[in-house]
Amino acid sequence: MPHCDAEWLALRALGEPVQGPDEEHLLGCAACQLDLAELSAVVGTARAVTAQDRPVSPPPEVWDRIAAELRLDDDRPLAPVLPLARRRRALLVGAAAATVGLLVGSAATALVVRRPPATTVVARTQLAPLPNQTATGTAVLSREGSAEVLSVDVPDLPASPTMFYEVWLLTPDASRLVSLGVLGPGDRGTFELPAGLDLHEYRVVDVSAEPLDGNPAHSADSVVRGTLPV
Repeated sequence: MPHCDAEWLALRALGEPVQGPDEEHLLGCAACQLDLAELSAVVGTARAVTAQDRPVSPPPEVWDRIAAELRLDDDRPLAPVLPLARRRRALLVGAAAATVGLLVGSAATALVVRRPPATTVVARTQLAPLPNQTATGTAVLSREGSAEVLSVDVPDLPASPTMFYEVWLLTPDASRLVSLGVLGPGDRGTFELPAGLDLHEYRVVDVSAEPLDGNPAHSADSVVRGTLPV
């Protein structure tokens, strides 16, 4: 599901009365909640600036030293100096405002850059036990950006120190197959599919029990299998 819109989060951090579908997503998304907290912290810092924090004109002796350093005529009217002080103060105020704006802009940019790509579920299937097997599981095909990812979960597989479980994609007649990898802890695994793989052709998900014999071929001992509706 797509994450909250960055502009919506910025308005929310500013305290604007924004509503919409992003509000419901925010309630259950830890990543978006963290983004909102970071933006709110930036806004809070900017709003904490008080009059004492603002730049002020330096005392007259500072300008006297500047005049002496520049060897200005002592009889020079004060009028040119005062606009210079006002201009300097305006520049400092502008720089402070630009710094706050840069902080907010940087936070929003970081929010967009580090946000993971949206995940869209393409298909899912139940993995049913093959003859003489009892395990069951699920396989979910998702699209993350430009990548296709298969998540496989087969709990309660029998554990053995002499074997492991491997995930495959097969053609419907099982004449061709592609290995995706080994199930990890908890008998779960997430695998990025090879680029260009035709899922209309390789749409059968198979989990096999493989002996630790160094042979990369399928053992012909499948535990569960299911077909993705693609």
